[in-house]
Amino acid sequence: MAMTIKHVCVNGPKGLGDGSSFANCWSLANAAASASSGNLIKIRHHSLNHDGTPSGLSSYARSASLTCSNNGLGGYPIVWQGLKSDDTECFDATGASGPVINGAGMASGNLFNISGNFHAAIGLSFRNAPGHGLYGHSNSNTHVVACHFKANGGAGAARVHLAFGCRSENNTGCGLEGSSTSSYTRAFFNECINNGGDPSGLSGFYDIAFNYVTYSA
Repeated sequence: MAMTIKHVCVNGPKGLGDGSSFANCWSLANAAASASSGNLIKIRHHSLNHDGTPSGLSSYARSASLTCSNNGLGGYPIVWQGLKSDDTECFDATGASGPVINGAGMASGNLFNISGNFHAAIGLSFRNAPGHGLYGHSNSNTHVVACHFKANGGAGAARVHLAFGCRSENNTGCGLEGSSTSSYTRAFFNECINNGGDPSGLSGFYDIAFNYVTYSA
């Protein structure tokens, strides 16, 4: 079974609105509602419209939380892949290259709630949420890779099973929080800079290695 590629644009939905191409793209809200097992969701850079023209926007601005309760499967997760402005995949955790999802317009809540099982977020930047930047369910097998979390009112990312190569900075809560201390929760090669919460910048992970942390009380 191959992954099914779906497309998200900052001005979506467009065309058929089924996510089958950029011309027929989903919005982020469409993606959260409709994503299913085996979907690779390519999130176009916020600077580009569905037709490749400049959007003039600095982020995917949110006024309410995104919530995805749909399940992936162990071998066929739901993957949220950020793209750079040249439509190549982003693996830059500094927040300088990938799509920014911005919760500055929200009155309350987390920016992205993942309550379904087996999700992975890659190359996305989550910023300025009143609550957590990303919040996984305790048993949801949520993985974050090369993601950026900044200036959120809670943790950068909370209740995740794997955090790899992420950068979490200036969040009111902890930089990165695991879902528990079971042997399935791991944090490797992350940067946690000037977050509140646990001085280590990391909590709730069973296995922690090769992370860089600075802390400002």
